[in-house]
Amino acid sequence: LGPEPIYIWCTHCATVVITVTQSQRSKFTHLTAAALCLFGCWPCAMLPYCMNSCKNIYHYCPDCNYLFGMYRPW
Repeated sequence: LGPEPIYIWCTHCATVVITVTQSQRSKFTHLTAAALCLFGCWPCAMLPYCMNSCKNIYHYCPDCNYLFGMYRPW
């Protein structure tokens, strides 16, 4: 799994679907923001919360909401 939606076979629906992705904050997001604050770049500390590259991406089935897996960008 990657950061973009993919075609996948859902065993619960028994169909081929395009995953629905949802990004959620992670420990890495919080640590990146804290590091920016500690190094004096506090105006940029909110950037990790706006960037998907600092968040985990979850892949779901659009029909039954089954969680296929998670992608960690780091």
